[in-house]
Amino acid sequence: MTRRWLDRAKRARSVLILVIAIALTAAVDFASRALFDYRLVGLPWIAVYLVIFSAILAVRHQRAVKTAVRTANVTPWPVSGPIRRLGASFLVGVFTLSSILAIFNPWQLVQGIRQAIGNSRAKTRVPGTPTTPAEQTDGTRYRLPFDGEWCPLGGGITPETSHSWDVVAQRYAYDFVILDEHRKRHRGAGTSLTDYFCYDRPILAAADGVVVSVESRIRHAPFVGFGIADVFARHFAGNHVIIRHAENEYGFYAHLVRSSVLVEVGQHVTRGQPIGRCGHTGMSTEPHLHFHVQDRKDFFSSAGVPIVFADLVVDGAPMAAAYIRGGQRVRAT
Repeated sequence: MTRRWLDRAKRARSVLILVIAIALTAAVDFASRALFDYRLVGLPWIAVYLVIFSAILAVRHQRAVKTAVRTANVTPWPVSGPIRRLGASFLVGVFTLSSILAIFNPWQLVQGIRQAIGNSRAKTRVPGTPTTPAEQTDGTRYRLPFDGEWCPLGGGITPETSHSWDVVAQRYAYDFVILDEHRKRHRGAGTSLTDYFCYDRPILAAADGVVVSVESRIRHAPFVGFGIADVFARHFAGNHVIIRHAENEYGFYAHLVRSSVLVEVGQHVTRGQPIGRCGHTGMSTEPHLHFHVQDRKDFFSSAGVPIVFADLVVDGAPMAAAYIRGGQRVRAT
């Protein structure tokens, strides 16, 4: 009975979010007509709705993260760049509002629609509660996709720690950066790409596999350190590589430096092989590596797969295999 009521509550929340997003989109349409005599019709209406829907999910996730941080008595992450003076909430607001301009980018407009449709279908394939790392003895052995000590800003296997729980392709994704001893991610003002410790660092294949997709033509996102979305990029994941590591397991490596990709479609790669360099391309707030594993080749119709990393050190403790979460310092052995 309890489980049934929980399921009903989840469905009710999902319906409520849809209703709120539709109402807010209608309000934007009304304001657009009143102020600019422009009516949102067709794809522009859908694009505004998707942005608002994504913003609601982002706010929900941020609240969950704040609750988890407060419960665990953890110091919040310092914000990078000049926008740090205004705080994390302002960063999310600037990024979300600037994302609305994606309605003028036909590539991202189509990608947003494909993601919305694919996300609803992929929810039926979301795996159940991940097993413990010790039980995954016969699965793919994923190493961390870099050398040296990095830190996932966000990511985990629970709703509270997840990168994007409601975006099922990225449910078990991680955003990796490099920190100094003060938990800062850059030197100086943070307005230059080279200020960031992780920028241009080699990114490695997390497991053996075959390259199935490559994008390497996208320029760096402008205005690093200000939280402004690059809504005119050809792909919101920026330059990226997709590698088929096993059946229904495709590694997705995103936001790479332009022209840094070292592999081609059809090429066999080995665990630990360099495939590109960490950058700031696509819809990125700062240089970082976005990494997740999905169950299909197509990013827009995939469901995320929980990742058990092998042969690593987590917060100074060697581990044969582990799930990791945001805030931990990790490195491969």
